[in-house]
Amino acid sequence: MVRIFIFLGGVLLVCLLTCHSPNSVAKRTDAVNVEQLKKIVEAFDQDPMMQQGFVALCVKSAKTGELIFAHQARKSLQVASCMKTVTTMAGLALLGKDFTFKTYVEYEGALQKGILQGNLYVRGGGDPTLGSKAIAGQDWEAILQQWVGKIKAAGISRIDGDLIVDEEYFDENLIPYGWLWGDVGNYYGAPAFSLNLMDNTYEVHFQPGSNVEDPVSIQKIVPELLNLPFYNKVRTAAAGTGDQSNIYGAPYTSQRFADGTLPAGGVFIVKGSIPDPAFLCGQYVAAALSDAGVSLKGKVKTTRQMKEQKQKINTSRKLIHTHVSPSLTDIAKWINLFSVNLYAEAIFKTLGLKNTKMSNNEAGAKALKDFWKSKGINTEGLQIYDGSGLSSLNLISAEQLTDMLCYTAKQPHFQAFYQSLPIAGVSGTMTGIAGRGRALNNLRAKTGGMSGVSAYCGYFTAGNGELVAFTLIANRFVGQYNPLLAQMEQVMVTMTE
Repeated sequence: MVRIFIFLGGVLLVCLLTCHSPNSVAKRTDAVNVEQLKKIVEAFDQDPMMQQGFVALCVKSAKTGELIFAHQARKSLQVASCMKTVTTMAGLALLGKDFTFKTYVEYEGALQKGILQGNLYVRGGGDPTLGSKAIAGQDWEAILQQWVGKIKAAGISRIDGDLIVDEEYFDENLIPYGWLWGDVGNYYGAPAFSLNLMDNTYEVHFQPGSNVEDPVSIQKIVPELLNLPFYNKVRTAAAGTGDQSNIYGAPYTSQRFADGTLPAGGVFIVKGSIPDPAFLCGQYVAAALSDAGVSLKGKVKTTRQMKEQKQKINTSRKLIHTHVSPSLTDIAKWINLFSVNLYAEAIFKTLGLKNTKMSNNEAGAKALKDFWKSKGINTEGLQIYDGSGLSSLNLISAEQLTDMLCYTAKQPHFQAFYQSLPIAGVSGTMTGIAGRGRALNNLRAKTGGMSGVSAYCGYFTAGNGELVAFTLIANRFVGQYNPLLAQMEQVMVTMTE
């Protein structure tokens, strides 16, 4: 106990201050049973699995921002994929819920009697959904045929120049600070390029052996146009052990390295990140044109390759066709419902471009921090390095994230964001989580998880009908994930009772 004596006008004021404020602060009881919540949270915090770690929780009225309950809510912690909410909330506010990405088919040069005496271009505009197998209306084969039809309708039957894929929209320094080498070569570590294709994902079809430690062979790689050389060190493990393999490789380099184990018992498909989607797109377009009888005299190139060779890039072109992505409202659903890193990174870089005219990761981080600071959010201790939460350097407090949720709850784009969040026990990454009591089909939350990190943030409707925002974080836990999940589920279920 510290005693501070202050003399003001001859009056002695005695202020008794404790050295440490209490970990838990309970403010209101009408929306949440805070006494029961306090018991559950503090028991969780004292669990041996959290002995070296932190549990943080912040619960506030979504409409007024009034504090309901807090536990270590101002500690800067990792929240993994919950960072996607920081990105999508800002994206919907700054870009608008109807924002779309665009990809352009263009040409330059003289066009006479069906012969293009110049180059054909595909210009990327950062669309992360182009050719996605998951999103309706983005079938790559159908898009290709549409593009070829538009090119032929423009009167082009022969191209005497090159087919150039313009990838100048985003910066070419792709990987954010804090991304792990073990993530970058895998599908979930695919960065956002100026031109993205088929979720920047390819498949490796592995054939494990019959016995443990047998070599695992590669049957095929899809798409075959990639032609990736693989240094394959994957071995066979016992049946039922799951995917313990990893793919390594950097953007713009074709060599891949695979190691780890795969279970015996048939073909096993592992997904990796396409190293150069722009060039792959050019290969596809060239092949489709050839099949349609449109000849290409030159080569498939990208503007990145041209700059390396110090070749001039002509930006004076004529438009043939504009391909439009789904709306940001639809993209946000995929980001938050299924935690798609690529889509979040594309929004992140687009925000940087809008805010600073720069499209690198640093510009994206600045755009997010500037936006949230302008909305009255305390950004002290807030560290942002990417838009998806894959960086291990991101830090945010439970209170900061909850305040962002409260701000968004009062905005015109709130429903677009709210509808993008998984429903407890029902949808997305919350399927099978907190699916009981009043949490079921009520609580909506984005999930976040990586080694030593688990987090949830979102909303629920309290028993008194009030919309409540919350953020729950566990960092540096030890042991298995399932016991931790049980504790976090109990906190979320208790909040809603």
